[in-house]
Amino acid sequence: FLSETSGLKHYHIESRSKVIIGERMAISDKTVLLSTLESLGLSDKVEYARTKNNSFKVHIAKRDQ
Repeated sequence: FLSETSGLKHYHIESRSKVIIGERMAISDKTVLLSTLESLGLSDKVEYARTKNNSFKVHIAKRDQ
């Protein structure tokens, strides 16, 4: 979620099209996030961002590799 200002942001839960988790996220944070998303019924919207060696591209996949 990107915003020009900091602080709490209000939104409708239905407006989430996907939640992208970066490869450098700490495992403990990822566990909490995935648990929270599951309790909100959003676990099917999780995708994972990865970089490939020798590339500046970011690849998004449905499964954590």
